[in-house]
Amino acid sequence: PHAIALFDYQASQKDEISFQAGDVISLEKSVGSDWMIGSLGNRSGLFPVNFVDQPMPEMPAAASALVGPRCRARFDYDGGEEGDLSFNAGDEIGLIERPSEEWLKGQLRGQSGLFPASFVDVIEDLPPPETEAQMFFSSAVDPSLPHCLALHAYASETSGDLCFNEGQLIQLKERVDADWLKGSVDGREGIFPSGFVEIVKDIVNEDLPPRPSSSLGTVTALHDFPGQEASDLAFSAGDSIVVLRRLNASWLFGKIGSREGEFPQDFV
Repeated sequence: PHAIALFDYQASQKDEISFQAGDVISLEKSVGSDWMIGSLGNRSGLFPVNFVDQPMPEMPAAASALVGPRCRARFDYDGGEEGDLSFNAGDEIGLIERPSEEWLKGQLRGQSGLFPASFVDVIEDLPPPETEAQMFFSSAVDPSLPHCLALHAYASETSGDLCFNEGQLIQLKERVDADWLKGSVDGREGIFPSGFVEIVKDIVNEDLPPRPSSSLGTVTALHDFPGQEASDLAFSAGDSIVVLRRLNASWLFGKIGSREGEFPQDFV
């Protein structure tokens, strides 16, 4: 894919390229909605997209944290009606529903609305339409067991976390602590923040068998952690740590022998 320069551009940073109006630039990838990486001759670098003609829609774009049904915008769309969803070329949009053949409903940056289907390329399509009863009593979630409804999409690159989209039903497995839950959806299992969901049927003691242990497992230290606060658990690389609970997305609470304390997850 390539683009033709509409105006002269003089690079102001080392990682940018300069060009003149009329130059043909080979496109490599998008960097956000305002910049691209391309090459001209033996030079390669960043340049602003508004200095060239419309990028080729099939150009590779940066990876996204979105999972499930989603699409990528081919062109800018400025919704002119209430209930429309505006976006820029290259944006990835979570799909919610298909009201008609010509229109889609999606979510982007906390906003949801309608947009023309011809303005996007579908990456993962929505499942076939189901009746309301089929949608609620999906085989993926047993409504007789504890479950919750996702109020917001949750995307995480942390191993062991469960990612999901807004509106999905999640089977609840256990309460990790006051702020985190463990559940499963679409054959995947992991933990997620309780603030992202609404409990439909809560966990009670008789719903699940008793846990054999109060710990979440054992981890091995990758680096030395001297600890900076009295509540921290200091350790050396190679130490084995029993994880007692997760404090948040970045910190854990555990023990080594008789010592207990907090430590960063990235160190183990």
